[in-house]
Amino acid sequence: MARLKALWFRITDSLWFVPALLTLTGAMAAILLVRLNDSILGDLDPTTRWWAFGGSPEGASGVLSAIASSIITVTGVVFSVTIVALQLASSQFTPRVLRQFTADRANQIVLGVFIGTFTYTLLVQRTIRSGNGDEFVPNLAVTGAVVLALVSIGFLIFFIDHAARSIQASVIIESVTTDTMHVIRRTFPERVHDDGIEEPLPTVEEHTAEREDAPLCIACRRAGYLQSIDTGALKKLAVRNDLLVRLDVEIGRHILPGDTVMSVWPDAAIDEDVKAEMRDALVLGIERTPYQDLKLGIIELMDIAVKAMSPSVNDPTTALNAIDRLGEILHELAWRRRGDLIECDDGGAPRVLVPQPRLEDAVGNAFDQIRHFAAGNPGVAIAMTRLLGRLAGMSPARARPMFAEQLEDTVSSARALIVDAVDRQRFNEVVVEAQRLAGADQAAADG
Repeated sequence: MARLKALWFRITDSLWFVPALLTLTGAMAAILLVRLNDSILGDLDPTTRWWAFGGSPEGASGVLSAIASSIITVTGVVFSVTIVALQLASSQFTPRVLRQFTADRANQIVLGVFIGTFTYTLLVQRTIRSGNGDEFVPNLAVTGAVVLALVSIGFLIFFIDHAARSIQASVIIESVTTDTMHVIRRTFPERVHDDGIEEPLPTVEEHTAEREDAPLCIACRRAGYLQSIDTGALKKLAVRNDLLVRLDVEIGRHILPGDTVMSVWPDAAIDEDVKAEMRDALVLGIERTPYQDLKLGIIELMDIAVKAMSPSVNDPTTALNAIDRLGEILHELAWRRRGDLIECDDGGAPRVLVPQPRLEDAVGNAFDQIRHFAAGNPGVAIAMTRLLGRLAGMSPARARPMFAEQLEDTVSSARALIVDAVDRQRFNEVVVEAQRLAGADQAAADG
């Protein structure tokens, strides 16, 4: 099931699937309207069919030719210019912005409308007959082509506005943040109580620490990024063979041939067919995908912030925007009941153990690289310090030490590189406030 879901995710996020459906729709509409032309318009009085095309075969052919040639020309030019603009945007923000473009449903629909209209006009044009007393003009279908041309003009105006907005930093950051929030809520559906008291959930270590027998290690046979896991298939295999299966790699990790991906108890002589089925439950690909990879969105925002602080880009506003949205993601993650995925059989016995992302790892992925590049940038360092203080003060008790530790590291790195007296004084004032929000026992020293 996970493999099918991953395949469906790749298909629906591609730039060809929705356009292909709309192209097929255009072809079917052309055939249908041509066949229904006489039955719909034949019995109408000429005074009541003013809305239908009434020209000659030559006129109909000329209209359809003009529409088809214009649509395909506009389609090629618009998308060529857009791809160039997105390549420039990817060099400024992150190359992963191209995935945002291909997965954008608006872009897919606009491309589908253009190509569907082009296909429609071609199929209608081939039905026109003239001369020898056997003239046929599909008036209804030609009218439909004119309507589609007007619709395409509307979509062209919409697309120009949408494309201009889609390469703005705030829109790209918002898209990444939204996708990451969906993954967090899907991975950890329960929230911590409002009082911040978090009931601990079972962990993988609790189910494996007391086992004295050594597990059977299953190695991967090929390389790739782990995109998703079919836990349902693993559970069926574990129940059928009376096994306990623990996943030893996390979503998003790059796996080499020979890497251990699963541990199985007991160390039984399961045949190669079962091992192959277990390996097939892991979906590998050439890149990380946001379907189950919670950390991918965090890394993308970190990439945007780091690139924005590079001397070649020098865009601290974008860096601050990305840092703010990272704080939003980590705040949401901190208030989710986090525990490992434990799949049990009907009797309640654990069968599949899947470690889930840890908050401390997510905090490190978000801020470690940014902290390194922001240490000498007082504005970014101040924003990070203030954000980490707020996160530590607003998070449940179990999450506060992770933010407090990152706050301490950020302060230490920034103080080592901020040399201007004015900036240093301002930074120290922010540190005092951040540590107060974080509940620190002592205020910051003057440094």
